[in-house]
Amino acid sequence: MDTAGLLSVRRYGASPGCHSHGHFQVLLGLSGTLELEVEGRGMRVATGGGCVIAPGDRHDFASTRGSLCLVLDSAHPGWAQCAQQRGAMAPPAAALPLAHFLADALQNARPLAQAHGPALLLEAWLAGTGAPADR
Repeated sequence: MDTAGLLSVRRYGASPGCHSHGHFQVLLGLSGTLELEVEGRGMRVATGGGCVIAPGDRHDFASTRGSLCLVLDSAHPGWAQCAQQRGAMAPPAAALPLAHFLADALQNARPLAQAHGPALLLEAWLAGTGAPADR
């Protein structure tokens, strides 16, 4: 994976078991509710919510009624500022319409979404926190 990352739309159901990644994982809830446990802390990503999971954080997830999320797997160091907030949250306002656009673009095979979406998502998230985007 390059540092910018890989975007996908994922449907969640039963738990596959606890795991961790060597990269950041950004989740934005598109529909349903995803229950997570990250490093022993319970959280919920509902529609319009989100979270940033730091590299190495062990996590497990499940959705009893199903959940659809935009997921970014990224090694970009800019996500470290966002991961410090720990826990599910309401992503910055600009990130939500962007997440819906990117999800639609990915499902309709629009290549620019994958090429530029990770950087745009980081910029939107950082703008909402007031932190400068590191390009």
